[in-house]
Amino acid sequence: MLKHLGKYLALIVTCVLVFGSIQVRADSDDSFEAYAFNALSERRGAEFATNYTRTLNMLNNFVESLPVTRTGDIMFPSYYGGAYITEDGNAVLLIVESQLAEAHRMESSISFMQRSEYLTVRYVEFSYSELVETTNLLIELIFDSPSTPATENVRGWYMDVRGNRVVVELVEYSEDAINHFRRMVVDLPQITFELAQEEIVLENSLNETTYDQHMLYIQESIDAVSNNALVAFVGDRIDIWRNGAYVSWGSIGYRAWAGDVPGFVTAAHLGGVLRNGDRIYTQNRGHFLGHVSIVQLQRLDAAFVSLAPGVDIVSGVGGMMIRGPAPHFFVGQEVAARGAGSNGIVRHGHVESVSDSFHMNLVCGTRVNITNSIRSTHSMIDGDSGGIVFCTSTRTVVGINIGFIRYSPIAFTTRHDYIRFLMLTPVRL
Repeated sequence: MLKHLGKYLALIVTCVLVFGSIQVRADSDDSFEAYAFNALSERRGAEFATNYTRTLNMLNNFVESLPVTRTGDIMFPSYYGGAYITEDGNAVLLIVESQLAEAHRMESSISFMQRSEYLTVRYVEFSYSELVETTNLLIELIFDSPSTPATENVRGWYMDVRGNRVVVELVEYSEDAINHFRRMVVDLPQITFELAQEEIVLENSLNETTYDQHMLYIQESIDAVSNNALVAFVGDRIDIWRNGAYVSWGSIGYRAWAGDVPGFVTAAHLGGVLRNGDRIYTQNRGHFLGHVSIVQLQRLDAAFVSLAPGVDIVSGVGGMMIRGPAPHFFVGQEVAARGAGSNGIVRHGHVESVSDSFHMNLVCGTRVNITNSIRSTHSMIDGDSGGIVFCTSTRTVVGINIGFIRYSPIAFTTRHDYIRFLMLTPVRL
């Protein structure tokens, strides 16, 4: 039987921030929805924008109707195989064929979707919960167990919602390698295999790796900024200084609270791996923003920077305020990212996988394991690590950029919800 494991969070991002003066409007929800619709229409066309806006609202309403555990995890029903957004902006709902009786019994919870002419129902073999459990089981068998030739051949794995499978990526891909994995690791019908993609790229300039294992609850906040604060914006550039010397640069992720201490989240791998006490400045050591308080670079690529007195971070991109974290993500959902390497340009894409785990080799030779990240089609370049990733239609935080595949418009994002889960113990900084 599959063993349900705790959720892990993985971050992958490469962003660099640009400090600048951006006017942020506190628009009403109605005016923002019009703004977001028009912006999406310009990029994808009016028909897609109409379909997509309706579809995302419908899917979010469904998820919000589901019960949650005491830790906030969504309890997906046994008949639910997942859902995704198509290239024309409509929805596909996956129903587990063996659970049709349960689906009919719970019909009231999905009737509003079944009545929609813009939704297609597909019948599948495995539930969404089974796919989640399988991804977590692989973490236990591959990342949390001693290495073997079979596990060393695994680059990573991801949840393929469209295919209703979990795909394991093999460095050496052959029938013998697949059979060896099934014999020595696990043999489950919901697992399929493919040839591993290119190595994931990180910007990493130092020759040593240190990190601690502080567990901390980080709560995203969009409280008003004080009038006299020195202000920086999400996606702006930060410079990292250590022992009086410049180390590297990166990007601001999103505004957060660690206990009752204000700060922001960025990528942990910056500068070879951030250290507690590293001092963070705006570009060219212009203004002191704060110091690194928490670093974690196993399971997730995340660091928390405590703000100095009189400093605040504005959760604003393109003149619009970004609200709290997104509760759930769907394949096909539109996302955007802002980072300093891209000179603050907002890069758009959509979610390809809601759960992607993999080995990541740092320049210094250290291997880290990243789990449950999001794979997106938005492009990134060196220096974008740590920058904010957000949902453009709902202006909610998705996470931060941590890495990308060179020559391909694929980026990886550390998910905000897994950061919260792993950093669960309140700590006073």
